[in-house]
Parts: sequence; structure tokens; C-alpha cells
Amino acid sequence: MKKTLKKLITIVVAMAMIVVMAVPAFAYGESVKVYKKQSVTLYPAQSAKNRFISNSWVIGYVGNKKATVKSSNSKVASVETYAECIIETAKKAGKTTISVKADNKTYKCALTVSKYKNPVASVKIGNKTVSGKKFNNSAVLTAKYSQYAGKKTAVKFNLKKGWKLQFVEYAKKKWLRSEEMKNGGKVSVSGGSGFEVIAGVKNTKTGQMESVVVCFK
Repeated sequence: MKKTLKKLITIVVAMAMIVVMAVPAFAYGESVKVYKKQSVTLYPAQSAKNRFISNSWVIGYVGNKKATVKSSNSKVASVETYAECIIETAKKAGKTTISVKADNKTYKCALTVSKYKNPVASVKIGNKTVSGKKFNNSAVLTAKYSQYAGKKTAVKFNLKKGWKLQFVEYAKKKWLRSEEMKNGGKVSVSGGSGFEVIAGVKNTKTGQMESVVVCFK
């Protein structure tokens, strides 16, 4: 049950990222859609335990069509269909071609998997500025929930050169969704330990997409 729930949350977040990241979005009810090229991140094992950080990404949509999917290098990434979507799971850094057969057509996605790179120069939480070095080994930064509980707190991500902010969202502990907020905007830290603020970022040169999280515990 927990594994299925995590996968569903991953799909919701990944689909939200697709819409925000200014590439052709997938609309339910349309024909098969597959990215021709995609660059994704392989996160450290500890980071991937977070509900908004995952090594699985949505790279296409098949709807209710019968489809077969295959990765040319399953050591780099595996692929499956789930909840009408095509989902790849990164295994190690490298390149692979994802093939999708549906509607008597073959669609291909040139997939590049890159190891996590710290995109954060600093993050400001309330009046406290935290060095981006805290994100060197993990995409998740922990802040004390008790220090901010019930308070409207501004959270601002300052990125390193070469990285562009795509969105900032927040989520309460038991939510199966996230809500949009402005970078540097204030949000009420509530709902119990596990409140999170998530930033989606993209490398302007390579197209590599990542998420970084401030988790109030």
C-alpha cells in the first residue's frame, strides 16, 4: 500500500512539473504523447525517501491505449506504464532510448540520466539564511518544525548560475497534493511535522530537471 501511494504521489508531482516546465504538456483524452528528449536526475538514496523526491519521472502519456514499452539500457533506466502514463525509473547515470509501441506506431524518447547536482546557492527561511552547501549531498534540507509551527514564514530559494526556477509549492504532512506559492512568499507552517516547501528547477544548459525540498520536522 505504501509503495503504491508513493508511486501515485510521484505521478501527481511529475505531471505538475511537466505542465510548469514549459514543454508540450500531456492532456488526458488526447492521443499518445511521448517526449522525444528528456534529461532527469538520479538522487542519492536518502533524498529519494522523501515523498516529493523520486527517481521515477513521467515521460509520456498513453491514456487507455494498449502499449508496450522498452528501455534500450535497463541498467540506466527501466520503464513501465502506470495510471495511463509512461514512467521511467533512473538506475544509474547514462543514456538510454525508451521505445513505446502504441496505435501501430513506435515513439522514442532519448533519455539522459544524470547524478544529482546541488542547484542551490542559499535558501532563506524566515530571517535565517542557510548556505546552499547544505544541499551538497541531499536534495532535502531539514528545518525545525517547532520553531516555525503556526507562523507565516517566507521561504526563498536562491539558485546557482545555470539553474532556473520552475515553480515553488508547499504541502502539509497528510496532503496528497501540493499548492503553488511565490518564491520568497510567506506560507503558514502547519499540519504537523512533515510540512514541506518544494522547488522545481531546471539546468539551462543540459535541461536536467530536479526538485529540492525544505522539510519542517
